[in-house]
Amino acid sequence: VDTLGQSLSSQASLISAVKSVDLLLGFSVGKASDNLRSRYGRRKPFILFLFPVSLLAFLGFVNAASLGLARPGSGGEQPCASLVWNATGANGCPALRACLDAAIAAGRLDTHDRTTPALAPKPRIDAPIVNTAFALLYFVFLACCATGSTIPYDALGMELSTDYHDRSSLFGIKTLFSFAGFAAAPAVGLGLATAYGGDLVALYLVQSFAFAALGMLAYAVLLQCVEERPPPPAAHAAVPFIPSARRVLANHPYRLYLWVRLPLSLFALMPSNLASL
Repeated sequence: VDTLGQSLSSQASLISAVKSVDLLLGFSVGKASDNLRSRYGRRKPFILFLFPVSLLAFLGFVNAASLGLARPGSGGEQPCASLVWNATGANGCPALRACLDAAIAAGRLDTHDRTTPALAPKPRIDAPIVNTAFALLYFVFLACCATGSTIPYDALGMELSTDYHDRSSLFGIKTLFSFAGFAAAPAVGLGLATAYGGDLVALYLVQSFAFAALGMLAYAVLLQCVEERPPPPAAHAAVPFIPSARRVLANHPYRLYLWVRLPLSLFALMPSNLASL
């Protein structure tokens, strides 16, 4: 929000709108993947073409400041900013204090109990090109990764084996790797913070390219090493929607899943920064 010069309400509205459209897109992706027949299978082609696009959108989304979408008029580096991250050394604190005192005396920095409007940055809030680029990159990332690649990927995993225990073990290992990825993201960020200090633009640039490279490695391994099972014969007639929905809702475990999934999906449409409004 601060880097792009967006208001909280604009960014929250854009995120909710994009997620709502992506939620509806998921039904189309699932049906298209089920009906696809190709020499490469019906799941892999979606991952083959859409996952690289999602990585490009991810890199553009994370590195918006490097692409020139950062707010103008930020005023440059604040006084003594270069000394903040080195204040733990033997001479760090005295040097930082002397720099702050000199900046306050020269009128380049406010004291803790005063705000001078002339010293505050004057960003351009909610520039149309920034909002458009934000919504477009976010939509392409969600549509190509969270929907276009993940739905066929999960279906591919379910179809690798017809044995219940094998499926349970496979998705248990998948969940374990997911948690490892969630833990690795902040760990890598903390490690890079020691090298880049307060330069968040450079930190996110390096971190995003590292994760993109790891994603491309997993992408290559999946396409090369995981063999897709042939689809079942499509000899039976298609079941109409209402009878099909009745069969699904007659499944008690699946009804419980829907009851849990529905509120989670609704909360996912609400960005966390709405709490600040």
